[in-house]
Amino acid sequence: MDIPEAKFRQKNVQQQNAVTKESIRREAEFYKTNGIPKALRLYGEMQGIDWNHSIILNLEIDFLGMPSLWGMFLTQQKEFIEFEIETDQQHSKIIEIETWKNVTGEQNFSYHNRGIGVGFGALALEVWQELENKNK
Repeated sequence: MDIPEAKFRQKNVQQQNAVTKESIRREAEFYKTNGIPKALRLYGEMQGIDWNHSIILNLEIDFLGMPSLWGMFLTQQKEFIEFEIETDQQHSKIIEIETWKNVTGEQNFSYHNRGIGVGFGALALEVWQELENKNK
């Protein structure tokens, strides 16, 4: 069977970066529109997080074998926070904070990485800035 070559052509670095950036944007906009679980929202507020000026980068809910809520977000102060929170079934009450860690120093902010182009941290900051400008 002869399969057209175009179906297997890999995306170039710029296209890969665009796909990653769009994925970050979709995740951020989804939670801006639909809100985040109450337990995460309240604990974040207790830690000084202004959710109006922060974006969710990744949020997994009830993922088998993991805490109830886990993921990463970017704060109003441009800090990347990784979290794992065990909650009740409605995700409104905290049972345990397993991880709440500033991982800003672990992010790739370079715009010139061999083979990958722009780092995830740089792309996330771009999305954060674009959403901030959109909300002004």
